[in-house]
Parts: sequence; structure tokens; C-alpha cells
Amino acid sequence: MLENLALRLPKLVGSPLSINALRQDLQVSHQTVTRWLLMLDFILMEKNKPIQFIECKLRHKEINPALRYLKQRFPDANAAQIALYGEEDYINKDGIHVCPAEKYLDNLI
Repeated sequence: MLENLALRLPKLVGSPLSINALRQDLQVSHQTVTRWLLMLDFILMEKNKPIQFIECKLRHKEINPALRYLKQRFPDANAAQIALYGEEDYINKDGIHVCPAEKYLDNLI
């Protein structure tokens, strides 16, 4: 169901976000939709398919379970967990890139 939310959100860009409408569309509870929205920092989409998942943290911690789930569900999409504070830079066994936000943003330019 989480992937259905990720696929639904691009269609809502530019419109007011209604958690109740999403709840009805996805047939889940209001609390579930709210929790999912808090977990998903960024999802980049191309042709209605996710191409990159980005989880943002203040400090490096364990890989976010939602990010791990999405990477497993969409193995061709890139996944990164970035942190404002921290020096760790590695790719874990699931293919998720963990790195400092500064380095990640420098690579975008």
C-alpha cells in the first residue's frame, strides 16, 4: 500500500493535500496515511515510476525501515539516506547509499 501512495502523490502536485481523500483512495486509516507521509522525505518519479528515494536525517542512524522496504520493492530505483551531521559514506548490503547531506548535494551539481 505504501507504494500506492508513492504512485498517487505525483498526481496531486499543485493541489491541496487531503489526508482524508488519500485515506479513502488507498482504503487505509487516517493514522496510517499520516504516518506514511511523515516517513517519505522525497521520491523522484519518472514516467510514473520511482527512480530515487531520499530519506533525510539530522544524524546518521539505522536505515529507515520504510526506505529499506521501498528499495526492496523497487530495486532499480536509487535510494539514499542522507544526514546533516555525520561523516559516514557507504552503500549498505541493500544498495542504500548512506552519506553526509553536503556530499550528496555536491554531487547534484
